Amino acid sequence: MTYVEPKPIQTGIPSLKDEVPFTMGSAFTRPETLGVHGELLAKHFNGVTPGNELKWDATEPREGEFTFTDGDHLVNFATEHGMTVRGHTLAWHSQTPDWVFENATKEVLLQRLERHVRTLVTRYKGRIAAWDVVNEVVDENQPDGLRRSKWYEIAGLDFIRTAFRVAREADPDAKLFINDYNTEFPRKREALYKLVERLKAEGVPIDGVGHQLHLNIEQPPASAVEATIERFAALGLDQQVTELDVSIYTDFVSSYDTIPPELLVQQGHRYKELFDVFRRQAGSLSSVTVWGESDDVSWLRSWPIPRLNAPLLFDDDLQAKPAYWGVVDPSRLEPFVRELEAPAAAVKVDGRRDLEWDLLPDAPLARVGDVSAGFQARSSAAGLYVLAEVTDPAVSAGDRVTFTVDGRTRALGRNSPACAAPPPATGSRPCSAAARTSRSRCTTAARAPPGRARSPPSPPSSAPPPRAARPPSWTAPWTGCGRAFPSCAPAPGSRASRAPPPRSAPSGRARPCTSWPRSPTPR
Repeated sequence: MTYVEPKPIQTGIPSLKDEVPFTMGSAFTRPETLGVHGELLAKHFNGVTPGNELKWDATEPREGEFTFTDGDHLVNFATEHGMTVRGHTLAWHSQTPDWVFENATKEVLLQRLERHVRTLVTRYKGRIAAWDVVNEVVDENQPDGLRRSKWYEIAGLDFIRTAFRVAREADPDAKLFINDYNTEFPRKREALYKLVERLKAEGVPIDGVGHQLHLNIEQPPASAVEATIERFAALGLDQQVTELDVSIYTDFVSSYDTIPPELLVQQGHRYKELFDVFRRQAGSLSSVTVWGESDDVSWLRSWPIPRLNAPLLFDDDLQAKPAYWGVVDPSRLEPFVRELEAPAAAVKVDGRRDLEWDLLPDAPLARVGDVSAGFQARSSAAGLYVLAEVTDPAVSAGDRVTFTVDGRTRALGRNSPACAAPPPATGSRPCSAAARTSRSRCTTAARAPPGRARSPPSPPSSAPPPRAARPPSWTAPWTGCGRAFPSCAPAPGSRASRAPPPRSAPSGRARPCTSWPRSPTPR
Protein backbone atom coordinates (compact mmCIF):
# COMPACT_ATOMS: atom_id res chain seq x y z
CA MET A 1 0.00 0.00 0.00
CA THR A 2 1.31 3.41 -0.99
CA TYR A 3 0.27 6.71 0.53
CA VAL A 4 -0.73 9.27 -2.09
CA GLU A 5 -0.48 12.87 -1.02
CA PRO A 6 -3.82 14.62 -1.67
CA LYS A 7 -3.87 17.49 -4.11
CA PRO A 8 -4.07 20.88 -2.43
CA ILE A 9 -7.29 22.78 -2.98
CA GLN A 10 -7.25 25.61 -5.50
CA THR A 11 -6.82 28.78 -3.48
CA GLY A 12 -6.66 31.12 -6.48
CA ILE A 13 -10.24 30.65 -7.65
CA PRO A 14 -13.30 32.59 -6.42
CA SER A 15 -15.07 31.29 -3.32
CA LEU A 16 -18.56 30.08 -4.14
CA LYS A 17 -20.02 31.86 -1.11
CA ASP A 18 -18.79 35.21 -2.50
CA GLU A 19 -20.41 34.71 -5.90
CA VAL A 20 -24.06 34.16 -4.94
CA PRO A 21 -26.67 36.39 -3.24
CA PHE A 22 -27.73 33.75 -0.69
CA THR A 23 -26.13 31.34 1.77
CA MET A 24 -24.09 28.73 -0.09
CA GLY A 25 -24.24 25.46 1.81
CA SER A 26 -22.97 21.90 1.65
CA ALA A 27 -23.92 18.68 3.36
CA PHE A 28 -21.02 17.22 5.33
CA THR A 29 -19.99 14.46 7.71
CA ARG A 30 -17.27 14.28 10.33
CA PRO A 31 -14.46 13.01 8.03
CA GLU A 32 -15.04 15.98 5.74
CA THR A 33 -14.03 18.43 8.44
CA LEU A 34 -10.45 17.10 8.26
CA GLY A 35 -7.55 17.86 5.91
CA VAL A 36 -8.18 19.20 2.44
CA HIS A 37 -11.91 18.45 2.66
CA GLY A 38 -12.16 20.78 5.64
CA GLU A 39 -10.16 23.40 3.78
CA LEU A 40 -12.51 23.18 0.79
CA LEU A 41 -15.56 23.58 3.04
CA ALA A 42 -14.07 26.61 4.76
CA LYS A 43 -13.12 28.33 1.49
CA HIS A 44 -16.31 27.88 -0.47
CA PHE A 45 -19.27 27.46 1.88
CA ASN A 46 -20.88 29.60 4.58
CA GLY A 47 -23.59 27.10 5.42
CA VAL A 48 -23.54 23.39 6.26
CA THR A 49 -25.99 20.55 6.86
CA PRO A 50 -24.98 17.45 8.83
CA GLY A 51 -25.86 14.64 6.44
CA ASN A 52 -26.71 11.96 9.01
CA GLU A 53 -25.46 12.99 12.43
CA LEU A 54 -28.67 14.69 13.60
CA LYS A 55 -31.11 12.08 12.32
CA TRP A 56 -33.06 10.03 14.84
CA ASP A 57 -31.05 6.81 14.49
CA ALA A 58 -27.83 8.74 15.14
CA THR A 59 -29.06 10.80 18.10
CA GLU A 60 -31.51 8.50 19.94
CA PRO A 61 -30.86 4.92 18.83
CA ARG A 62 -32.56 3.58 21.99
CA GLU A 63 -35.38 5.22 23.87
CA GLY A 64 -34.11 7.94 26.16
CA GLU A 65 -30.44 7.33 25.30
CA PHE A 66 -29.10 10.33 23.41
CA THR A 67 -25.70 10.63 21.76
CA PHE A 68 -24.36 13.87 20.33
CA THR A 69 -20.66 13.23 19.79
CA ASP A 70 -20.69 13.59 16.00
CA GLY A 71 -23.41 16.22 15.96
CA ASP A 72 -21.51 18.38 18.44
CA HIS A 73 -18.31 18.04 16.40
CA LEU A 74 -20.03 19.24 13.21
CA VAL A 75 -21.84 22.13 14.87
CA ASN A 76 -18.59 23.19 16.58
CA PHE A 77 -16.76 23.09 13.23
CA ALA A 78 -19.43 25.30 11.68
CA THR A 79 -19.34 27.75 14.58
CA GLU A 80 -15.55 28.03 14.42
CA HIS A 81 -15.74 28.84 10.70
CA GLY A 82 -18.65 31.28 10.86
CA MET A 83 -21.06 28.96 9.04
CA THR A 84 -24.80 28.70 9.52
CA VAL A 85 -26.15 25.23 10.25
CA ARG A 86 -29.29 23.50 8.97
CA GLY A 87 -30.50 20.73 11.29
CA HIS A 88 -31.57 17.66 9.35
CA THR A 89 -34.00 16.15 10.36
CA LEU A 90 -36.38 15.85 13.36
CA ALA A 91 -39.18 13.62 12.01
CA TRP A 92 -38.84 11.33 8.99
CA HIS A 93 -40.21 7.95 7.96
CA SER A 94 -36.70 6.66 7.24
CA GLN A 95 -33.70 6.26 9.55
CA THR A 96 -36.04 6.19 12.53
CA PRO A 97 -35.45 3.25 14.92
CA ASP A 98 -38.15 0.60 15.15
CA TRP A 99 -38.65 1.21 18.86
CA VAL A 100 -40.22 4.60 18.11
CA PHE A 101 -43.28 2.90 16.66
CA GLU A 102 -43.38 -0.30 18.74
CA ASN A 103 -46.61 -0.65 20.75
CA ALA A 104 -47.23 3.02 20.12
CA THR A 105 -50.67 4.52 20.49
CA LYS A 106 -51.13 8.02 19.11
CA GLU A 107 -50.56 9.47 22.58
CA VAL A 108 -47.37 7.46 23.17
CA LEU A 109 -45.96 8.25 19.74
CA LEU A 110 -46.50 11.99 20.14
CA GLN A 111 -44.88 11.87 23.59
CA ARG A 112 -41.80 10.20 22.10
CA LEU A 113 -41.74 12.74 19.29
CA GLU A 114 -42.05 15.68 21.68
CA ARG A 115 -39.22 14.46 23.90
CA HIS A 116 -36.93 13.89 20.91
CA VAL A 117 -37.62 17.22 19.24
CA ARG A 118 -37.36 19.20 22.46
CA THR A 119 -34.07 17.53 23.40
CA LEU A 120 -32.34 18.19 20.06
CA VAL A 121 -33.59 21.71 19.44
CA THR A 122 -32.87 22.79 23.02
CA ARG A 123 -29.34 21.39 22.88
CA TYR A 124 -28.48 23.43 19.79
CA LYS A 125 -30.56 26.50 20.60
CA GLY A 126 -28.93 29.57 19.09
CA ARG A 127 -26.41 27.46 17.16
CA ILE A 128 -28.60 25.81 14.51
CA ALA A 129 -30.29 28.46 12.40
CA ALA A 130 -32.85 26.27 10.60
CA TRP A 131 -34.37 22.82 11.10
CA ASP A 132 -35.98 20.41 8.66
CA VAL A 133 -38.71 19.69 11.17
CA VAL A 134 -40.51 17.13 9.03
CA ASN A 135 -39.09 15.49 5.93
CA GLU A 136 -40.81 13.85 2.94
CA VAL A 137 -44.37 13.73 4.30
CA VAL A 138 -46.08 14.21 0.91
CA ASP A 139 -47.24 11.49 -1.48
CA GLU A 140 -49.04 13.02 -4.42
CA ASN A 141 -50.50 9.63 -5.36
CA GLN A 142 -52.65 9.51 -2.23
CA PRO A 143 -56.10 11.11 -2.32
CA ASP A 144 -55.15 13.58 0.40
CA GLY A 145 -51.56 13.97 -0.80
CA LEU A 146 -49.99 12.57 2.39
CA ARG A 147 -47.45 9.76 2.73
CA ARG A 148 -48.79 6.70 4.52
CA SER A 149 -45.84 6.45 6.91
CA LYS A 150 -46.06 4.94 10.36
CA TRP A 151 -46.11 8.48 11.67
CA TYR A 152 -49.22 9.24 9.69
CA GLU A 153 -50.90 5.88 10.20
CA ILE A 154 -50.67 6.24 13.98
CA ALA A 155 -50.94 9.98 14.57
CA GLY A 156 -52.34 11.52 11.39
CA LEU A 157 -51.40 15.15 10.78
CA ASP A 158 -50.88 15.68 14.50
CA PHE A 159 -47.31 14.42 14.26
CA ILE A 160 -46.53 17.35 11.96
CA ARG A 161 -48.37 19.83 14.17
CA THR A 162 -46.63 18.51 17.28
CA ALA A 163 -43.13 18.57 15.76
CA PHE A 164 -43.45 22.21 14.68
CA ARG A 165 -45.07 23.34 17.92
CA VAL A 166 -42.38 21.78 20.12
CA ALA A 167 -39.52 23.01 17.89
CA ARG A 168 -40.85 26.58 18.13
CA GLU A 169 -41.14 26.31 21.93
CA ALA A 170 -37.59 24.95 22.22
CA ASP A 171 -35.96 27.65 20.06
CA PRO A 172 -38.21 30.55 19.05
CA ASP A 173 -35.47 32.03 16.82
CA ALA A 174 -34.78 28.96 14.69
CA LYS A 175 -36.38 28.86 11.24
CA LEU A 176 -38.61 25.80 10.86
CA PHE A 177 -38.90 24.07 7.47
CA ILE A 178 -40.93 21.37 5.82
CA ASN A 179 -38.64 19.58 3.37
CA ASP A 180 -39.42 17.33 0.39
CA TYR A 181 -38.21 16.01 -2.94
CA ASN A 182 -39.68 16.23 -6.45
CA THR A 183 -41.33 19.54 -5.59
CA GLU A 184 -40.41 20.69 -9.10
CA PHE A 185 -43.04 18.31 -10.54
CA PRO A 186 -46.53 19.85 -10.73
CA ARG A 187 -48.52 17.18 -8.86
CA LYS A 188 -46.05 16.95 -5.99
CA ARG A 189 -45.75 20.74 -5.93
CA GLU A 190 -49.48 21.23 -5.57
CA ALA A 191 -49.86 18.51 -2.94
CA LEU A 192 -47.17 20.15 -0.79
CA TYR A 193 -48.56 23.62 -1.43
CA LYS A 194 -52.03 22.60 -0.22
CA LEU A 195 -50.60 20.95 2.89
CA VAL A 196 -48.51 23.99 3.82
CA GLU A 197 -51.38 26.34 3.10
CA ARG A 198 -53.66 24.28 5.36
CA LEU A 199 -51.16 24.06 8.21
CA LYS A 200 -50.36 27.77 8.05
CA ALA A 201 -54.07 28.56 8.20
CA GLU A 202 -54.24 26.47 11.39
CA GLY A 203 -51.41 28.45 12.94
CA VAL A 204 -48.72 25.78 12.67
CA PRO A 205 -45.39 27.69 12.87
CA ILE A 206 -43.92 26.81 9.48
CA ASP A 207 -41.33 29.38 8.42
CA GLY A 208 -40.19 27.89 5.13
CA VAL A 209 -40.26 25.20 2.48
CA GLY A 210 -37.22 23.14 1.52
CA HIS A 211 -36.80 21.84 -2.03
CA GLN A 212 -34.31 18.96 -2.20
CA LEU A 213 -33.65 19.11 -5.97
CA HIS A 214 -31.91 15.84 -6.75
CA LEU A 215 -31.81 16.36 -10.52
CA ASN A 216 -29.97 15.03 -13.56
CA ILE A 217 -28.24 16.64 -16.51
CA GLU A 218 -31.40 16.61 -18.62
CA GLN A 219 -34.49 16.69 -16.44
CA PRO A 220 -36.55 18.31 -15.07
CA PRO A 221 -36.20 21.65 -16.87
CA ALA A 222 -34.99 24.63 -14.91
CA SER A 223 -38.27 26.33 -15.74
CA ALA A 224 -40.05 23.75 -13.55
CA VAL A 225 -37.76 24.61 -10.64
CA GLU A 226 -38.50 28.29 -11.14
CA ALA A 227 -42.24 27.64 -11.33
CA THR A 228 -42.06 25.89 -7.96
CA ILE A 229 -40.21 28.76 -6.27
CA GLU A 230 -42.68 31.25 -7.71
CA ARG A 231 -45.64 29.13 -6.60
CA PHE A 232 -44.56 28.95 -2.96
CA ALA A 233 -43.60 32.62 -2.91
CA ALA A 234 -47.34 33.30 -2.84
CA LEU A 235 -47.44 31.86 0.69
CA GLY A 236 -44.98 34.47 1.94
CA LEU A 237 -42.61 31.83 3.33
CA ASP A 238 -38.85 31.51 3.10
CA GLN A 239 -37.56 28.89 0.67
CA GLN A 240 -34.29 27.00 0.54
CA VAL A 241 -32.73 24.51 -1.85
CA THR A 242 -31.63 21.83 0.59
CA GLU A 243 -29.99 18.88 -1.20
CA LEU A 244 -28.95 19.89 -4.71
CA ASP A 245 -27.01 17.56 -6.97
CA VAL A 246 -27.04 16.86 -10.70
CA SER A 247 -26.47 13.24 -11.72
CA ILE A 248 -24.77 12.55 -15.03
CA TYR A 249 -27.22 9.66 -15.56
CA THR A 250 -30.81 9.93 -16.71
CA ASP A 251 -31.80 6.40 -15.66
CA PHE A 252 -31.21 3.88 -12.89
CA VAL A 253 -29.22 1.24 -14.78
CA SER A 254 -26.56 2.87 -16.97
CA SER A 255 -22.95 2.97 -15.88
CA TYR A 256 -19.72 4.47 -17.21
CA ASP A 257 -16.21 3.18 -16.57
CA THR A 258 -14.98 6.67 -17.40
CA ILE A 259 -17.27 9.68 -17.51
CA PRO A 260 -17.13 11.33 -20.96
CA PRO A 261 -15.87 14.93 -20.78
CA GLU A 262 -18.86 16.04 -22.86
CA LEU A 263 -21.19 15.08 -20.03
CA LEU A 264 -19.25 17.17 -17.54
CA VAL A 265 -19.54 20.15 -19.90
CA GLN A 266 -23.27 19.52 -20.18
CA GLN A 267 -23.47 19.35 -16.41
CA GLY A 268 -21.69 22.69 -16.18
CA HIS A 269 -24.30 24.30 -18.38
CA ARG A 270 -27.02 22.65 -16.32
CA TYR A 271 -25.65 24.16 -13.11
CA LYS A 272 -25.39 27.51 -14.88
CA GLU A 273 -29.04 27.30 -15.86
CA LEU A 274 -30.12 26.34 -12.34
CA PHE A 275 -28.12 29.08 -10.65
CA ASP A 276 -29.55 31.60 -13.11
CA VAL A 277 -32.93 30.62 -11.66
CA PHE A 278 -31.68 30.83 -8.07
CA ARG A 279 -30.22 34.29 -8.64
CA ARG A 280 -33.43 35.53 -10.27
CA GLN A 281 -35.40 34.17 -7.33
CA ALA A 282 -33.02 35.36 -4.60
CA GLY A 283 -35.80 37.46 -3.11
CA SER A 284 -37.64 34.24 -2.22
CA LEU A 285 -34.63 31.98 -1.69
CA SER A 286 -32.33 32.39 1.31
CA SER A 287 -30.01 29.39 0.87
CA VAL A 288 -28.82 26.81 -1.65
CA THR A 289 -27.15 23.67 -0.30
CA VAL A 290 -25.41 21.06 -2.45
CA TRP A 291 -25.61 17.51 -1.11
CA GLY A 292 -21.87 17.11 -0.61
CA GLU A 293 -18.84 19.25 -1.31
CA SER A 294 -17.17 16.95 -3.86
CA ASP A 295 -17.90 13.92 -6.02
CA ASP A 296 -15.94 11.49 -3.84
CA VAL A 297 -18.44 11.86 -0.97
CA SER A 298 -21.66 11.80 -3.00
CA TRP A 299 -24.45 9.39 -2.05
CA LEU A 300 -25.00 8.86 -5.78
CA ARG A 301 -21.89 6.68 -5.88
CA SER A 302 -24.00 3.96 -4.22
CA TRP A 303 -27.63 4.82 -5.14
CA PRO A 304 -29.60 3.56 -7.00
CA ILE A 305 -26.75 1.19 -7.85
CA PRO A 306 -23.00 1.32 -7.24
CA ARG A 307 -21.56 3.25 -10.18
CA LEU A 308 -19.23 6.07 -11.06
CA ASN A 309 -21.14 9.32 -10.73
CA ALA A 310 -19.98 12.93 -10.54
CA PRO A 311 -22.94 15.07 -9.49
CA LEU A 312 -21.26 17.89 -7.56
CA LEU A 313 -19.15 21.01 -8.11
CA PHE A 314 -15.70 19.58 -7.29
CA ASP A 315 -14.15 16.31 -8.47
CA ASP A 316 -12.62 13.45 -6.49
CA ASP A 317 -9.41 15.46 -6.06
CA LEU A 318 -11.40 18.49 -4.86
CA GLN A 319 -10.60 20.40 -8.04
CA ALA A 320 -13.12 22.71 -9.70
CA LYS A 321 -15.21 21.07 -12.43
CA PRO A 322 -17.17 22.67 -15.26
CA ALA A 323 -20.09 22.52 -12.79
CA TYR A 324 -18.22 24.97 -10.54
CA TRP A 325 -17.56 27.34 -13.43
CA GLY A 326 -21.21 27.11 -14.43
CA VAL A 327 -22.00 28.71 -11.08
CA VAL A 328 -19.09 31.16 -10.82
CA ASP A 329 -18.16 32.14 -14.40
CA PRO A 330 -20.06 30.45 -17.25
CA SER A 331 -17.81 32.13 -19.82
CA ARG A 332 -15.17 29.57 -18.81
CA LEU A 333 -17.36 26.68 -20.01
CA GLU A 334 -16.77 24.87 -23.27
CA PRO A 335 -19.66 25.24 -25.74
CA PHE A 336 -22.55 22.90 -25.08
CA VAL A 337 -23.59 20.76 -28.05
CA ARG A 338 -27.21 19.67 -27.82
CA GLU A 339 -28.38 16.53 -29.60
CA LEU A 340 -31.84 15.31 -30.51
CA GLU A 341 -33.44 12.89 -32.91
CA ALA A 342 -34.88 14.25 -36.18
CA PRO A 343 -37.80 11.95 -37.09
CA ALA A 344 -38.83 11.61 -40.70
CA ALA A 345 -41.69 13.93 -41.60
CA ALA A 346 -43.29 15.93 -44.38
CA VAL A 347 -42.67 19.52 -43.32
CA LYS A 348 -44.17 22.74 -44.66
CA VAL A 349 -41.87 25.74 -44.29
CA ASP A 350 -44.36 28.56 -43.92
CA GLY A 351 -43.62 30.20 -40.57
CA ARG A 352 -46.43 28.36 -38.80
CA ARG A 353 -46.33 25.67 -36.15
CA ASP A 354 -48.07 22.80 -37.90
CA LEU A 355 -49.47 19.75 -36.10
CA GLU A 356 -46.30 17.86 -36.97
CA TRP A 357 -44.36 19.97 -34.47
CA ASP A 358 -46.81 19.24 -31.65
CA LEU A 359 -46.08 15.50 -31.71
CA LEU A 360 -42.89 16.00 -29.66
CA PRO A 361 -41.92 18.55 -27.02
CA ASP A 362 -39.49 21.30 -27.91
CA ALA A 363 -35.92 20.82 -26.68
CA PRO A 364 -35.59 23.81 -24.32
CA LEU A 365 -32.68 26.22 -24.37
CA ALA A 366 -31.45 27.91 -21.21
CA ARG A 367 -33.45 31.02 -20.37
CA VAL A 368 -31.55 34.30 -20.59
CA GLY A 369 -33.27 37.08 -18.66
CA ASP A 370 -36.92 37.00 -19.73
CA VAL A 371 -36.15 35.30 -23.04
CA SER A 372 -36.66 31.55 -23.44
CA ALA A 373 -36.57 29.30 -26.47
CA GLY A 374 -36.96 25.76 -27.70
CA PHE A 375 -36.31 23.91 -30.93
CA GLN A 376 -37.08 20.69 -32.79
CA ALA A 377 -35.85 19.01 -35.94
CA ARG A 378 -37.38 16.80 -38.63
CA SER A 379 -35.80 15.08 -41.60
CA SER A 380 -36.90 14.08 -45.07
CA ALA A 381 -35.29 13.08 -48.36
CA ALA A 382 -34.93 16.81 -49.08
CA GLY A 383 -32.92 17.56 -45.97
CA LEU A 384 -33.16 18.61 -42.34
CA TYR A 385 -35.79 21.02 -40.99
CA VAL A 386 -35.56 23.01 -37.78
CA LEU A 387 -38.30 24.83 -35.90
CA ALA A 388 -37.27 27.42 -33.32
CA GLU A 389 -39.78 29.11 -31.05
CA VAL A 390 -38.80 32.03 -28.85
CA THR A 391 -40.76 33.65 -26.03
CA ASP A 392 -39.77 37.27 -25.48
CA PRO A 393 -42.09 39.74 -23.71
CA ALA A 394 -40.10 42.72 -25.04
CA VAL A 395 -40.82 43.30 -28.72
CA SER A 396 -37.99 44.88 -30.69
CA ALA A 397 -37.47 45.37 -34.39
CA GLY A 398 -33.96 44.05 -33.92
CA ASP A 399 -35.07 40.68 -32.53
CA ARG A 400 -33.72 37.77 -34.52
CA VAL A 401 -33.04 34.05 -34.35
CA THR A 402 -29.72 32.90 -35.78
CA PHE A 403 -28.98 29.40 -37.08
CA THR A 404 -25.48 28.14 -37.80
CA VAL A 405 -24.71 25.14 -39.99
CA ASP A 406 -21.13 24.17 -40.72
CA GLY A 407 -19.98 27.71 -39.99
CA ARG A 408 -22.66 29.35 -42.12
CA THR A 409 -25.28 31.48 -40.42
CA ARG A 410 -28.81 32.52 -41.23
CA ALA A 411 -30.63 35.19 -39.18
CA LEU A 412 -34.41 35.57 -39.19
CA GLY A 413 -36.11 38.67 -37.81
CA ARG A 414 -39.67 39.14 -36.66
CA ASN A 415 -40.64 40.92 -39.88
CA SER A 416 -37.66 40.43 -42.15
CA PRO A 417 -38.42 41.59 -45.72
CA ALA A 418 -36.51 38.59 -46.96
CA CYS A 419 -39.15 36.35 -45.48
CA ALA A 420 -41.69 37.69 -47.90
CA ALA A 421 -39.56 36.95 -50.93
CA PRO A 422 -40.92 34.45 -53.48
CA PRO A 423 -39.52 30.93 -53.51
CA PRO A 424 -36.19 30.68 -55.31
CA ALA A 425 -35.51 28.37 -58.19
CA THR A 426 -34.33 25.64 -55.83
CA GLY A 427 -37.94 25.01 -54.93
CA SER A 428 -37.61 25.97 -51.30
CA ARG A 429 -40.57 27.70 -49.68
CA PRO A 430 -40.33 31.13 -48.08
CA CYS A 431 -40.43 31.35 -44.31
CA SER A 432 -42.36 34.12 -42.63
CA ALA A 433 -41.15 35.07 -39.15
CA ALA A 434 -44.53 35.40 -37.48
CA ALA A 435 -44.15 38.02 -34.75
CA ARG A 436 -46.58 38.45 -31.86
CA THR A 437 -46.58 40.65 -28.78
CA SER A 438 -44.69 38.10 -26.73
CA ARG A 439 -43.44 35.54 -29.18
CA SER A 440 -41.67 35.19 -32.49
CA ARG A 441 -41.86 31.91 -34.34
CA CYS A 442 -40.29 30.61 -37.48
CA THR A 443 -39.61 27.30 -39.18
CA THR A 444 -36.44 27.17 -41.23
CA ALA A 445 -35.33 24.42 -43.58
CA ALA A 446 -31.82 23.30 -44.34
CA ARG A 447 -31.16 20.88 -47.14
CA ALA A 448 -28.78 18.48 -45.48
CA PRO A 449 -28.42 14.72 -45.17
CA PRO A 450 -31.13 13.38 -42.86
CA GLY A 451 -29.94 12.50 -39.40
CA ARG A 452 -29.30 13.82 -35.95
CA ALA A 453 -29.73 17.52 -35.30
CA ARG A 454 -27.11 19.31 -33.29
CA SER A 455 -26.32 23.02 -32.91
CA PRO A 456 -29.30 24.83 -31.38
CA PRO A 457 -30.50 28.18 -32.67
CA SER A 458 -29.42 31.11 -30.58
CA PRO A 459 -31.91 33.23 -28.60
CA PRO A 460 -33.07 36.59 -29.95
CA SER A 461 -30.61 39.43 -29.93
CA SER A 462 -32.57 41.28 -27.24
CA ALA A 463 -30.86 39.06 -24.66
CA PRO A 464 -27.16 38.38 -24.11
CA PRO A 465 -26.36 35.43 -26.36
CA PRO A 466 -24.89 32.22 -24.94
CA ARG A 467 -21.57 30.96 -26.20
CA ALA A 468 -21.91 29.70 -29.74
CA ALA A 469 -22.51 26.00 -30.16
CA ARG A 470 -20.19 23.98 -32.34
CA PRO A 471 -21.36 23.65 -35.93
CA PRO A 472 -22.99 20.42 -37.08
CA SER A 473 -20.86 17.91 -38.93
CA TRP A 474 -22.56 18.38 -42.26
CA THR A 475 -22.37 20.96 -45.06
CA ALA A 476 -25.75 22.35 -45.96
CA PRO A 477 -27.49 25.33 -47.55
CA TRP A 478 -30.24 27.19 -45.75
CA THR A 479 -33.36 27.40 -47.87
CA GLY A 480 -35.56 29.26 -45.41
CA CYS A 481 -36.85 32.76 -46.08
CA GLY A 482 -36.52 32.35 -49.82
CA ARG A 483 -32.73 32.15 -49.92
CA ALA A 484 -30.34 29.29 -50.43
CA PHE A 485 -26.64 28.68 -50.06
CA PRO A 486 -25.03 26.95 -53.02
CA SER A 487 -23.73 23.72 -51.53
CA CYS A 488 -25.63 20.74 -50.17
CA ALA A 489 -23.04 17.98 -50.22
CA PRO A 490 -22.31 16.22 -46.93
CA ALA A 491 -18.87 16.73 -45.52
CA PRO A 492 -16.68 13.72 -46.36
CA GLY A 493 -16.88 11.07 -43.67
CA SER A 494 -19.14 13.26 -41.54
CA ARG A 495 -21.37 12.03 -38.79
CA ALA A 496 -22.84 13.52 -35.66
CA SER A 497 -20.43 13.12 -32.79
CA ARG A 498 -21.69 12.16 -29.36
CA ALA A 499 -20.40 10.79 -26.10
CA PRO A 500 -19.84 7.02 -26.04
CA PRO A 501 -22.93 5.25 -24.72
CA PRO A 502 -23.01 3.78 -21.22
CA ARG A 503 -22.44 0.04 -21.06
CA SER A 504 -26.14 -0.69 -20.70
CA ALA A 505 -27.30 1.62 -23.48
CA PRO A 506 -27.72 0.19 -26.99
CA SER A 507 -25.00 1.58 -29.22
CA GLY A 508 -26.13 4.13 -31.76
CA ARG A 509 -29.39 5.03 -29.99
CA ALA A 510 -30.05 8.05 -27.85
CA ARG A 511 -31.25 7.29 -24.36
CA PRO A 512 -34.71 8.74 -23.71
CA CYS A 513 -35.01 11.80 -21.50
CA THR A 514 -36.47 10.56 -18.27
CA SER A 515 -37.49 12.26 -15.06
CA TRP A 516 -35.42 11.60 -11.96
CA PRO A 517 -37.63 9.96 -9.38
CA ARG A 518 -36.19 9.95 -5.93
CA SER A 519 -35.62 7.68 -3.03
CA PRO A 520 -35.70 8.88 0.55
CA THR A 521 -33.06 11.37 1.58
CA PRO A 522 -29.72 9.56 1.51
CA ARG A 523 -27.83 8.18 4.46
